[in-house]
Amino acid sequence: MARLHRALLGAWLGAASAALLQVGVARADTGAALHADVAAYVAKGDHLVGTQGAESTALWLVQRLSQLGYTVEHQTFELRQYRRTKLALMAQGEPIAAALQWWPPDAPNGLTVKGTPGSGAGRFAILPVKVGDQSYLGGAVEARIQAAIAQGASAVLLATETSLGADGPYLFNARAQAEPWPVPVLAISAGEGARLMSAPVGLELRLAGHHETIRAANIVARLDRPGTDTAVVISTPYTGWGPCGGERGPGIAMFLAIAAWAREHVPHDIVMVATAGHEVGHSGMARFLESDLAPAPEATALWLHLGASIATYARAGAVDANSATRYALFSGTIAPIAQPHLASAFVPVDTSQAVFGEIADVARAGYPHHLGFAGYGPHHHLPSDTADSTAPHLLSDAWQRLLITVREVLGVP
Repeated sequence: MARLHRALLGAWLGAASAALLQVGVARADTGAALHADVAAYVAKGDHLVGTQGAESTALWLVQRLSQLGYTVEHQTFELRQYRRTKLALMAQGEPIAAALQWWPPDAPNGLTVKGTPGSGAGRFAILPVKVGDQSYLGGAVEARIQAAIAQGASAVLLATETSLGADGPYLFNARAQAEPWPVPVLAISAGEGARLMSAPVGLELRLAGHHETIRAANIVARLDRPGTDTAVVISTPYTGWGPCGGERGPGIAMFLAIAAWAREHVPHDIVMVATAGHEVGHSGMARFLESDLAPAPEATALWLHLGASIATYARAGAVDANSATRYALFSGTIAPIAQPHLASAFVPVDTSQAVFGEIADVARAGYPHHLGFAGYGPHHHLPSDTADSTAPHLLSDAWQRLLITVREVLGVP
């Protein structure tokens, strides 16, 4: 029986690759084509919503989806953002890699803070923080920050220690309605934090920036089929902290690949949505769900969400996939199909038992047939999250498992 299952799986994988080649997605190598799109995405620069990199990415997505024959529009909405114009953290004049934790204090005319590491008035409080699977600051860490500020800290440095071997300043997602910190809160690497605590030196922080309301945009593409009253929705975020090569890149590449595949094979209306503002409280997904651009739950045959870190390395320096830290989340209606194809490579999660990421927003909105992906890799939310966070063989395997599952859920021969 096991041999038969492996033989059937091999046949399915071969058929999936053939289908990709037929619609021009894979070219000579499915994984290489997907990785090329990850690299193109990373090359756009910083993907924080409101930046030039995010806007360039949006235009690129519009172009790619339009070329596939989709009708594309911008769904604009207002979003709170912090416009940073200067950030420099120095130890005795030497720069330290640091990232600004949202929401910073207003500093339109510039702010300079000088002091030494330690606790108390006028000091730079250094707080070691172990980062696990959380994307948002937990209550315990927030309480430590507030306690340091109450003791008179003029700035707080979170020395973030990630769990998968990469070191760097980890940024937590921002809650859209949270109040600004009264003093600057920054992330630095765990190694830098240990060095500063072992040999305290003079620190200087220069910050300039201000809060403003910006216009962000979801990219929504449609392909309507005559004679059908059901839709398939495929969503992915396109903004985030920094280059987002492993966090967002695989989802973006598979979003474009499945747009091409679905055009040829899916008999339902197809709605593709790339959301903005994931890192600010899932703002874009919230806007899409509350709009009439989202089909009704009862008219949706499947909602597929391509979230974070679908295919990255397991640890810094590893060659295998992040199977223990990536999750396939699905409704009970999809579980019998999803489990056989995904459970050996992803952590399976029944959304009636637990749900997180943007697929949680979809589930709570009442969509009964949903499949989503979420997770984290070694460079998640770090400046080092480049296209090297993933690789063709990782992308190809994840893509083929995903495609087999979607084909069976939709009954596509």
